[in-house]
Amino acid sequence: FSESSRFIVQDKLEEFWISHGNKGLFKISLNHNLDSILNIKTYGKDEGLNSLFNNSVYNFDNEIIVTNNDGLYKYNYTNNKFDAWHELNSAIGEFVTIQKFVVESNNSFWIILNNEKIMHLSKNSKGEFLSDMTIRKFNRRLAGSFEHILPLDKNNTLIATLEGSAIFDIDKYKQNT
Repeated sequence: FSESSRFIVQDKLEEFWISHGNKGLFKISLNHNLDSILNIKTYGKDEGLNSLFNNSVYNFDNEIIVTNNDGLYKYNYTNNKFDAWHELNSAIGEFVTIQKFVVESNNSFWIILNNEKIMHLSKNSKGEFLSDMTIRKFNRRLAGSFEHILPLDKNNTLIATLEGSAIFDIDKYKQNT
């Protein structure tokens, strides 16, 4: 496989998913020794995605997730296609481009929307996703295409900005809102 790639994840069937911003989303099956490619499949409109462009692939809660300009998609292993992830798209509200999806745990994650706001979402006891924080403090201060969020512990998260990095204190933020 000779394409450059920004995102590579492995699924529960031990296949690799690779996304390239301009060339599409690929699923690669390797042999048992992991030294030869058995199959490469490109995913696009026929497989439920709106386009070959701007797809970013992630693994969340052992599911393959794709974000692009039209929303979030979840891979359906049964029909080998992507379905719009309506529950999560609804939790985000009016959809804008997701630039980064950062898994915090099996029940929570961070997303960066349009380089303007950062959201934290968690799954409640009913399995529903709820936004428990929307942060606009870093509006236009995130480095486009180099966005990065790193959860350090339950109260502190490192956020990469144009000026360097900032440690975001969740407890302090919640006390002030």
